[in-house]
Amino acid sequence: MTEHFITLSTTEPNNYVGLIKLRQGDIASQSIQATITANGQLFKFDRLSVFFNAVLPNGNVIRDKVTEVDYANSKLNYIVADSFLQEVTQVTAWFSFENGDKIIDSTKNFQYSVIAGWKECIPQGNYIYELSEIQREIEEIIGNKDFTSLISKIDSATTEIVFLDSTKADKNEVAQGLANKVDKGGNEQVSWANLSQEAKKNISGDKVAVVGDNSVTTSTVADNAITRAKTNKYSQTNEKYLDSNYDLNTVFEEGRYVATTATNKPSDVGTASGFLVVEPFGDKNNPNSWVLQTFYSWINQDISYSRILIKGSNASTWVKNASFTTINADNLNDGFMTDTTKLTSAIDLNGFRKEGHFMGAGAKNRPSSYGDSDTFFLINQQFGDANTRNAWSLQRTILYSNPTKSFERLVYNNGSTSSWKAFGNFGAMNHAEMSETPLTAFDMLDKNYNLNNIFKEGNYVVTDAYNRPSQFPAADGTGYLVVKPFGGKYDPYRWVIQTMYSGYDAQVQYFRYMDMKSNIQSPWKTTTPREVTSICCMGDSITQNDKYQSPLSKLLGIPKIKVTGFGGTTVCDRDEADYKPFSFINLVHEIVKASDDTTKWAAQDAVAANTQDYDTALTNLKAVDFKNLEYLTLFYGTNDYGLGYTLENYQDTYKKALSILQYNFPRLKIIVLSPMWRQRNSLGDNKDADYNTNGLGKYLKEYVDATIEVSKTQKVPFKDMYHESGVGINNYSTMMIDGLHPSDEGGKRIAECIAGKIKNSY
Repeated sequence: MTEHFITLSTTEPNNYVGLIKLRQGDIASQSIQATITANGQLFKFDRLSVFFNAVLPNGNVIRDKVTEVDYANSKLNYIVADSFLQEVTQVTAWFSFENGDKIIDSTKNFQYSVIAGWKECIPQGNYIYELSEIQREIEEIIGNKDFTSLISKIDSATTEIVFLDSTKADKNEVAQGLANKVDKGGNEQVSWANLSQEAKKNISGDKVAVVGDNSVTTSTVADNAITRAKTNKYSQTNEKYLDSNYDLNTVFEEGRYVATTATNKPSDVGTASGFLVVEPFGDKNNPNSWVLQTFYSWINQDISYSRILIKGSNASTWVKNASFTTINADNLNDGFMTDTTKLTSAIDLNGFRKEGHFMGAGAKNRPSSYGDSDTFFLINQQFGDANTRNAWSLQRTILYSNPTKSFERLVYNNGSTSSWKAFGNFGAMNHAEMSETPLTAFDMLDKNYNLNNIFKEGNYVVTDAYNRPSQFPAADGTGYLVVKPFGGKYDPYRWVIQTMYSGYDAQVQYFRYMDMKSNIQSPWKTTTPREVTSICCMGDSITQNDKYQSPLSKLLGIPKIKVTGFGGTTVCDRDEADYKPFSFINLVHEIVKASDDTTKWAAQDAVAANTQDYDTALTNLKAVDFKNLEYLTLFYGTNDYGLGYTLENYQDTYKKALSILQYNFPRLKIIVLSPMWRQRNSLGDNKDADYNTNGLGKYLKEYVDATIEVSKTQKVPFKDMYHESGVGINNYSTMMIDGLHPSDEGGKRIAECIAGKIKNSY
């Protein structure tokens, strides 16, 4: 038995395990013995199942359950199955820790090398079984009288056969293709145009006009004769390195640049390096007179800035974009950037380097909110400098059914990636640098033009053209229009995205889709961040502790949100006298009472100054004008769980309270937040909510599910704070002050969750 002893971490960025070599064909004789850590300490994964996972070079992921686990010492021993040794190559692997069908945590990746044994390489597919293994599998199935596994394997094999049948060559097509090749004695099989330059020279004795090296000039090339596919593949990456010798106020040449110490960068980025995208606009009289510059921070991909430069005039102020918007590598002429490659499940976006525009569904490592059958657009664009050409790719996705669900990320050529980031700006679809000025259209789109008819790819200056966004009146002057086509193999230019930019504020942007074949235009949608006029946040002590209101105010760009939370309160009608009037259902009854009702807030006033000190929160709640309030967030449920209120009581009471609010304030935009994961029941008991129940034997997750069900029934948006806040056993000491209530960092995380939900709701 060959044993490999390694230490793996779930938190460190890399696992350095040394050289692990596993030989093909050595069955049940090679083991990986791993010690698992987190933050430098032994990682506890009690009661979790452990799986060994690997991704093969063809993109297939294989996995197997680990049966030898030492939970007490955080160790595991896995004898490597033959399915992990399919191909002689380097393989990326990891261990995952799972509860049922949910992955709780996993180690960071590590690599092992497969070296040749007696078995031949298996270059495609998942695993080919040997006869002895098939016999073992069948005996195990028969012994257990469970044929589920066998049926699954037959179904998998059937799928593979169908795939092979659908992709095999048709013999008639092959025969026809061979018939079209040059045949012996065939007539007019080869034309003069088919001959190479060398053949022409040999036939004519050098008497024929032949294009030689370095002999083509711009005067001898017809317009549009050369497509970008024939140009240098690095033409979009400008080799200039913008250091201290460069002033960004003078950079008008179209292209993508790496900028380090150049002057006149956005002041907020200081000395930090970044990417600069320069794209020109103009008309027939003033080609390239206007330039849109977009600067992206190298350190923080959430930070980007835009401004307009005009030749012979001052530059506009750098404006911070709502997010790391969009440097979209674009299609120059003849639809070159519209690619016919389909983004199917056979494509892994982590290793997808091809620049262009693509469509499809099911590609691996797409944004997690895209389903297997959700069609989306991908814009893939490369960056680099003279020394690291195309080392980085910017990937941006746009969901076909809902273009506001758009994401982007950075991919490095070693396969590492940043996380997918959603952004508010549908944004700076920055046309980049192909040849001299191919994207600057020479038509000024004035009142003689209708934007519904503008399908030609390019950058345009717009004044008072018809069907522009209503927010761009002619009196406001110039705007900019970017037009770019999308399509597939059979309709390469059918769909068009139009994006309109204000000439005075780079953040004011609108976009729409157009279907050229059906002559359909979607409404113009704004990409400018949503403005929130007013918001009230109701809840229990998590809200009363005032940790998320300040960061949420900053994210929404509104004055400080006042505290309207009451510690220890529930959705249900709590019995204790100090808490009862402040239960959510009873607060709702008071909120909807008429202002001249002498009983309004009487019960709350009677106990507000007692031990719970609710005075401030009650005063703030009384001041809320619910008839004109825009947003109301509700963050309840953890005390209903902790105090043991039944799920039925909790659901029924929550539904009743929401119904009352919706009936009395029909314009109010309500967002329900589920309870968050908690590390303890009582202070210091360390009873993790994942594995411990309340006095009724119910898990907190059951109250989360109940909250979600209430929200669906009442048709209001909800945010699953238990599963989607990112707060759990590995980081609660940073995110919480006592295993339940948020710290400053936890407050920021809650604010980000709420702001994101507001942006994507209503």
